[in-house]
Amino acid sequence: MIAAGMHREPHTVREGINAAATKLAGEGADGAMVGTASPFFILLTTGCLARRFSLLPVDMDVEGAVR
Repeated sequence: MIAAGMHREPHTVREGINAAATKLAGEGADGAMVGTASPFFILLTTGCLARRFSLLPVDMDVEGAVR
């Protein structure tokens, strides 16, 4: 992850998590609803990154585990 430079742009990862949580919470959702959805996307994002960087098997169903 460091070699890929991700440690220099944590805001990019965070923005992706926030955008996905906002979409799941629905249009006009308040901060509490978005906050409730956020942990699921944190897990999904970290699982996908772990797969991408070979920390988890490529065929692991991260999406299914989070769902």
